[in-house]
Amino acid sequence: MVCPECQSKDKKFDERLGELVCQDCGLVLVVELFEQTASPYYADSVVRSADNGRVGTTTDGIPRHIRKGIHFCNMALNSIAPQLDLRDRVAKLYVECNNKAIFTSHSLEDRASAIVFYALKENNTPFTMKEVCGEYSSNPKLVKLLIRRINQAYGNKHCSCVNHDFSLSRECTKFKRGLQYENMCKKVLAKLESDFDEQYFSRGKAYYAVICWYASLLMNEGLSQKEIAEQTGVSALTIKKKGTELCILLGFKNTDEMKGKQNEI
Repeated sequence: MVCPECQSKDKKFDERLGELVCQDCGLVLVVELFEQTASPYYADSVVRSADNGRVGTTTDGIPRHIRKGIHFCNMALNSIAPQLDLRDRVAKLYVECNNKAIFTSHSLEDRASAIVFYALKENNTPFTMKEVCGEYSSNPKLVKLLIRRINQAYGNKHCSCVNHDFSLSRECTKFKRGLQYENMCKKVLAKLESDFDEQYFSRGKAYYAVICWYASLLMNEGLSQKEIAEQTGVSALTIKKKGTELCILLGFKNTDEMKGKQNEI
């Protein structure tokens, strides 16, 4: 979660006041953490607590420590992927992992990072470990350990499919070039996917960065490989190499031929 006032990610939870506070400017980011309303997604997952409901529970019977953990998950999810409706799934995962004693002594921040990372990957809309851990400055090693335990508990039943539209949208919107540019990126993706042969080509990390570059060339947007590299985290050299390799799928001998040819896609 980024502070809207100073853009800092350095934050601290005040357990006494129930507030999440920015460490740099002091802005209160979340108030009354324990009083957030809960959705009715616990019908098929019994929430167990050490007190058996005698103390430490909310008015709806959900233990406070469970609600607190789910709220941490939802804050991370809303910050990372607000466009995805995964709150129900995240809550169910948290409850089930708690019941299976998967969390042990891990902190709330590590638990939230692991649950959100797992839910996003399960949904075929994965984010990087760095992106997810960055929300709470979680320790990647501890989060990876927790994810490994979650994978074991669920039998590693992840689909290997990737939502290419979602992954591309995440990248092309970083450049803020408008709807027409984003639509061109989607057209390029559709054209590439229609002729893509995994026997001869690989997607890899640079795939979506290359599509952003192609769209810029086709529309004469003027985005350089360096600019795209800075936004996507893929080196300019890799973008150039991958771009030269894939342009044949669009019907061009080289990337220079693409300039201003948006009507040919």
